[in-house]
Amino acid sequence: MITLKKQEVIGFVHSLSSMIDAGITLPDSLKAIEIKESNVNLKKAINQTRADLEEGFTLSQSFKKLRPSISEFIINMVYAGEQGAGLSSVLSRVVTHLEKEIELKKKIKGLYTYPIIVLSLCAGIILFLLLAVMPTFEVVYEQIGVELPLPTRFLLSSSDIMRTFWWAIIGGMGLGFLGLKFSKKKRILIQGLRLVMLKVKVLRELFYLVMLAKFVRTFSDMLICNVPVIKSLRIVEKVINDDEISGYAADVIEQIKAGESISHAFSKNSFFPPIMIQMTDVGEKSGNLGEVLDRYAIGMEKDIDIMTKKAVMVIEPLFSILLAFIVGFIALSIYLPMFDMMKATH
Repeated sequence: MITLKKQEVIGFVHSLSSMIDAGITLPDSLKAIEIKESNVNLKKAINQTRADLEEGFTLSQSFKKLRPSISEFIINMVYAGEQGAGLSSVLSRVVTHLEKEIELKKKIKGLYTYPIIVLSLCAGIILFLLLAVMPTFEVVYEQIGVELPLPTRFLLSSSDIMRTFWWAIIGGMGLGFLGLKFSKKKRILIQGLRLVMLKVKVLRELFYLVMLAKFVRTFSDMLICNVPVIKSLRIVEKVINDDEISGYAADVIEQIKAGESISHAFSKNSFFPPIMIQMTDVGEKSGNLGEVLDRYAIGMEKDIDIMTKKAVMVIEPLFSILLAFIVGFIALSIYLPMFDMMKATH
């Protein structure tokens, strides 16, 4: 199976769109891209696609063989282009969609940067104190001969355990990391972490906006390219990557099948805000639902920028307080016996 990174897919689709737009035929475009391409996997993928076209397959049919690197969204968009929506314009929209998706992920990942730095710093400080500082103070405590308070005893015990079983701790952490990386239950753990994060109001609001924007962006792009409503929602259901929201898409599909309008189906679920329902109603009546939802998605993406900045302003103080608490606790635990000795002396 050929595996491609998302950036490689974007580069390939962008080049293909530009060449087709310039009037070059699809087979010649693929041949030209393959010649200049240096990435081995992408070169294989293009070569396979060219061979499929020579055998009579369409581009969308060939792309199906490159799943999951080529997503259902791309395959169905390309199919819509082949059916008359215009392959060049469809591919251009696919590139824009994928670039916005990556940009959105970068904003969310940016939220984790500060916490990761702080937690890494905490881990480094704790390891240094337990492995280098506490053994020295253990000798001092034995010399002064005072009864050690509970926090100090806890630190000394932790230091002894880490110095004695360091090999088991490192091995356990390594196995835990590998188990998490390859476990089929990884998604359950991620969902659990998300539930913890959603306890913070600003993060909960940001997550909601991100998922709604992804839903609307995917749905609107497919509608603009003349992909049928039900099929568009089925693709949204697959690519949204969240079980709960995929369920919302499935509910909407069932209601539309039963004869409901899209806006009425949206109105039965609290996930969809009133303004989106109103805009959907307007879009349905005017016959340009895709364009209306596209404008709504652009507005949400601007809101996400603002919300991300707010989230950072909330997260930074929280983790600064956590760092101060940990360092303060360790420093107090180290010096408590000294205070007890001074009290005993007086």
